[in-house]
Amino acid sequence: MAWTRFWDMHSGGSQKEKAAKIYIEAPKGDAIRIFEKMFGHDPFNVTCDCCGKDYTVDEYKDLAQASGYFRIAARAWA
Repeated sequence: MAWTRFWDMHSGGSQKEKAAKIYIEAPKGDAIRIFEKMFGHDPFNVTCDCCGKDYTVDEYKDLAQASGYFRIAARAWA
């Protein structure tokens, strides 16, 4: 099963939800619909024209791949 990561870009100067990264176990198309239903907004919305889209949305083959960059970065700062 694919995983889709929604990475909040803090467009407009703020984070849209409590988490900056949201992972949904579903292919990208399905995950976008799930995200919209769960959070009530479009991840491709542009809060601020100079900042761009609210979220970067990417699909991965598994959760380890989807979260790998952030797990490695966290260890580097530890």
